[in-house]
Amino acid sequence: MNQETSYRYDNGNVFLQRRIIEKVTGVTYQEFVTKNIIEPLKMTNSVFDPKFGHKNRTSCYDFDNVRCQEVNFISGWLWVDINDLYKWIKAMNTNRLISKESFQTLLNNPSAKDEGGSLGRYFEKDELQRHNGISYKFESIFLNDFKNNSTIILLSNNKNRVWDLGHTIHNLMLGKEYEIPKKSVYQAIRKESLDNVNTAIETYYLLKKNSKNEYSFENPGELNKLGYELLRAGKNNESIEIFKLATKEFPKDANLFDSYGEALLQCGKKEEAIKMYQKSVMLNPDNENGKQILLKIEK
Repeated sequence: MNQETSYRYDNGNVFLQRRIIEKVTGVTYQEFVTKNIIEPLKMTNSVFDPKFGHKNRTSCYDFDNVRCQEVNFISGWLWVDINDLYKWIKAMNTNRLISKESFQTLLNNPSAKDEGGSLGRYFEKDELQRHNGISYKFESIFLNDFKNNSTIILLSNNKNRVWDLGHTIHNLMLGKEYEIPKKSVYQAIRKESLDNVNTAIETYYLLKKNSKNEYSFENPGELNKLGYELLRAGKNNESIEIFKLATKEFPKDANLFDSYGEALLQCGKKEEAIKMYQKSVMLNPDNENGKQILLKIEK
């Protein structure tokens, strides 16, 4: 019998799960979920693939409060509001849907402890489950605190730092010390980066000099996120400059060098990309993605 030794967070996994359910039960995924989850839990606001004009479907907005272009997301999945999400979390906590043993198996997947997989990340010592996600300008998080019997759910259609706010609210509820989330470096220079990346970098250093304690300069994810947004927008040279800044600011962050390598490779700068991937693997010998890409480039 083969034992699972690794885990990968991938859309292919959930599509496979859906097909397994349909194969085993002989009914469609939608029928199975409706009968076994939606109806028993009275999730009255849940809907599969709502149309653009659906009364409860929310649009996202950019940082200038301009409505994002509507897009078709992956089809076949259930959309829930904050109240129905809470009903599902409560049902899982009280073993209405699956047994306590099965729930613990999903929470404590030994191959996904550092990946945030199965049912999100589980901090066993604190008995705290966290699951978060991001898509376009949508952002979400829930914190499921078993020890203190409390649940926090935050959903945003404008990237309002809900990941940081969730933990701040949790600490407030427990009477612990907390920090007000700092202003986003990403948001501060994002618009400028799209127009003139050199001016944006000047602004970055100016803010760091004059307002270091107000902005999240200690978070490498801020520049990483900006670099990828520029890359997706076709601003290849601008993306490379941001990743160069990021690796200069965080010279020991393997993930940033991996991202820098990806941007360089996408721009056809193969030799420079190799150096970045090599640096990433040196900083993190467990970076299998970097190793695989280096092998692919060599071939």
